[in-house]
Amino acid sequence: VRFLDQQTERVSGNRSGASANARALLDEPTMELAALRDLAEIAQQAGDREGALAHALRALEWKPPPRWACTTVLDLQVALEHWEAAAATIERKDLQGAFDTADERIIKSVLFSRAASATLAKQDFSSAIKWARKALSADPERVDASAALGRALTAEGKAKKAASELERAWAVIPHPLVLSAYLQIVPAEAPLARAGRVEKLVSGNPDHPESRLALADVALAAELWGQARSRLEPLLDTGTAPHVRAQAAALMACVDLGDGENTKSATQALITALKARSDRREAPAPTSVSELLARSL
Repeated sequence: VRFLDQQTERVSGNRSGASANARALLDEPTMELAALRDLAEIAQQAGDREGALAHALRALEWKPPPRWACTTVLDLQVALEHWEAAAATIERKDLQGAFDTADERIIKSVLFSRAASATLAKQDFSSAIKWARKALSADPERVDASAALGRALTAEGKAKKAASELERAWAVIPHPLVLSAYLQIVPAEAPLARAGRVEKLVSGNPDHPESRLALADVALAAELWGQARSRLEPLLDTGTAPHVRAQAAALMACVDLGDGENTKSATQALITALKARSDRREAPAPTSVSELLARSL
């Protein structure tokens, strides 16, 4: 009778009444799971994600846990950006078969990468290394995981290992995140020494646009105007990706100003940079695993 009352309250839109009846059902073993599911759904409808997560986590303690609890917990952990908890959840055997094999690999790589970044931010370097390696095992091309791994290794005093990992990553997919982590290995570095070290980083993929930008930037800092110019010129072609062309043009303006103070040429380069600049808007945080997956495909 109480269950029917609770369902009637839900259908009529009386959340407080439905919630009260569902809570009363928690003490009845045969009705506990149904009550927890209703409470989780009611909390979500009310915008109470933390409350919904608490109910779903309680359902997850059942043996075996219901599939709805597994997927609800994971969705809510993603929405709440509880990345380390979500990474641990996706590894549960209870979730086997919940996603296609290919999708599961992508989801794991994303969640493991975010867990690595989250634990790195908390200065939990051993956990960051663990999650970053798991992410790279799922997807060797996760640049955010490579960057997190490099930063965590550097923080633990393993500079040579960090450099090796980041050089490997650059050879696969050059990316500014990897460059930033690589530069952090030796934060206070003379410009010429930094230029030489970046040459080593990009040696596995020297003609990639990101490699050219990286080399031009350090050459500019070292006042190696000719080297910087030669790296940038091929990137100013109209066929180059807009964001790359914008960065190249902005750097070329700096080269023109530094090399003979050619203000006219520098002004033209800045105009090119502004025209090529792409409009990048930061996407809102994902609210579920399916949304996280859609953005990663």
